[in-house]
Amino acid sequence: MQAHGLYFPYIHIRDDNWLKTAALYWPTVGRLVPRGHQTHDSPTARAFAQAEVLRSENPQALLATAGLDLLQALWANADELATRYRVVPGDGPAHVDHDTGRGLLVTPEHQHLGWVHLDKFPHGAVEMLVDHGLAVRGRKDRLAIHSEHDPTWSELGYNHVAAETWIGLHPAVAGAYMTALVGRFSEHGNFQPITDQDDLRSGVPHRDVTEALQLLMGTASRPQSREGLDRYVALSVQAAAPADLSLVSPDKILECREKLQGELETFRAHVAKQADELAQIASLPVDHRRLETFNEHVEKHIKKPLQDLERGLALLRLPTTRTMLTASSFAAPAGVTAATNLLDQPVIAASLETVAVVGTAWWTGVRLDRKNLRTESEVGYLLGVREQLTPKTLANRARKLWAGTY
Repeated sequence: MQAHGLYFPYIHIRDDNWLKTAALYWPTVGRLVPRGHQTHDSPTARAFAQAEVLRSENPQALLATAGLDLLQALWANADELATRYRVVPGDGPAHVDHDTGRGLLVTPEHQHLGWVHLDKFPHGAVEMLVDHGLAVRGRKDRLAIHSEHDPTWSELGYNHVAAETWIGLHPAVAGAYMTALVGRFSEHGNFQPITDQDDLRSGVPHRDVTEALQLLMGTASRPQSREGLDRYVALSVQAAAPADLSLVSPDKILECREKLQGELETFRAHVAKQADELAQIASLPVDHRRLETFNEHVEKHIKKPLQDLERGLALLRLPTTRTMLTASSFAAPAGVTAATNLLDQPVIAASLETVAVVGTAWWTGVRLDRKNLRTESEVGYLLGVREQLTPKTLANRARKLWAGTY
């Protein structure tokens, strides 16, 4: 069963181009939105939400099944967490600075905390975190956080004022907690954690988040076999999609998903088969080697097969067309001669009768051969993405006519 994406750590997705890329692969992209919370989405996010590709998941409903073991892990590791990530004065340092090793005092406004909504904690967790000095409740008189411009970790979204429903944590703990939370939800709800934040991307978390996560949970927060998958998907789709997705409308993305459903299913199966290898790549401890290895994997399994598929389709249609133009039993579709001029292909002499009559058998055969070749190819979906999303010129239209794809 194909997993659905579950976005983290924020409520509002920060990168519209990332969302378009995610929509080209995941059946839906969920996000954790507390009941009654008013979202302030970008036009792109609103379009995907209206199409039910971007969906809101109630965290309290998911916590009913996944919250108990998360609460137990918090209890078991709270003391050790407090030695490094306190946010109020106490026995241990507050806001450990990992560069200097010294604690930082928290300002009265708690401006540098990571804020998580109360509904994203299991019952009893907040009180325990507050008792250990690991959390503070938001204050109604606190200044609004404009998270688009605020450099600190925050999931408040656009122009929200922190009230008692927001819980302030050390930024590393906030990131680690949201990573652990979506990991638990994914295990119980057939989700795949996905993010547009490089320092929290599955398999490649920031050092501070990694350390906090190990203390928070005592172990990794999600199955090893899923780590690194979202990075691989993003790199793969980017290999075929236009360089600037901001020029592609959400409607075009939705149309592409619908038209290429068969090819997309084949591509998803291809990605699923590589889960174990992707997990091994994601576990490499050296950052630059991990990224290099991801790129090498994409080059081998995506870019090279995509080039081979394009070459195979080109070889498929040229001999078929030459045979058709020299045989009296089949004829060319109207416009093929004009198309060859645009494509700098030699025009083969044929009788008027041959050119005037559309050869149904030839036309159907070429279209079926191309459709089968692309649908059965593991990277055929990516070729379809390129064809669907690339702006059409007269020469491109002639190529499609020549190829028999209309």
